Formats: sequence, structure tokens, C-alpha cells
Amino acid sequence: MLIKVYGQCMSMSKAQSWSFDVTLGVIIFLTAFISIFTLINHQQESNAGSIQAESSYLLNQMKAENSPLRIVQDNNVNESGLGELASLPYNDLKTQAGAKNDFCIYIEDADGNIILINDSMGIGSPDINVSGTPCG
Repeated sequence: MLIKVYGQCMSMSKAQSWSFDVTLGVIIFLTAFISIFTLINHQQESNAGSIQAESSYLLNQMKAENSPLRIVQDNNVNESGLGELASLPYNDLKTQAGAKNDFCIYIEDADGNIILINDSMGIGSPDINVSGTPCG
């Protein structure tokens, strides 16, 4: 279809082409945005799963015989073993534990109150806060 305006011819295909380009650009942008959002969200879920798996591993190591992290014997905390762990530098403890992520070991009583270990909230990374106080 041609439209004549003051002696000039203008084809409708140019306007349709511009509209198609804009639509295609918006579709590409939305696809990229949704893909990136999905990828980031999936990585966060994977990281949460690996942190849970690692915390379960550390908990089992604290109960396992022949483990350097063993501080629980017969459902009781071995205070001397706890003191030994607390005296280790955090990086040495993390290496000994085989942990990839930072962690904090803290103890609660039956009422949910945190029991101090060597006058600190727990044993572990000072970058982790327990009740607003650094762990180690």
C-alpha cells in the first residue's frame, strides 16, 4: 500500500519494519533478563543446598569417633575437646574440618540460650554473627 502526501510516496513496509525491530529487540531483552535471573536464582539455591550438606557433614564429624572435630560423646559435650577446638586458629580449624564455607559452632541450652565458649559466642569465623555478636 502506498500513501501519497504532497507528492511524496511512503511505503507502509518501512513503518512495519521499524515496529518489528522494536518488538524483536524487546523480546531479546526480556529473554536475556529472564535467563540471567533464572541462572542467578538457581546458583543461590545450589549454594544453600551445599551449605546445608556441609553443615550436616560438620555436625556428623563432631560426633564421629576418630574425628579431629569430635566434641560430642554419648550425647554430652566433651569440654576438653571443645577447649582444644576453641584454641585453634580459625583457618587451621577450617582446614582440619575440610570445610569450603565459613562456619560457626555454638551451643544452646534446652531453653535456646547460647552458652559461651571461652568467653565468645562460638568457635568459627568472626565474619558470622550469632545474635548480633561475631562468632569467634
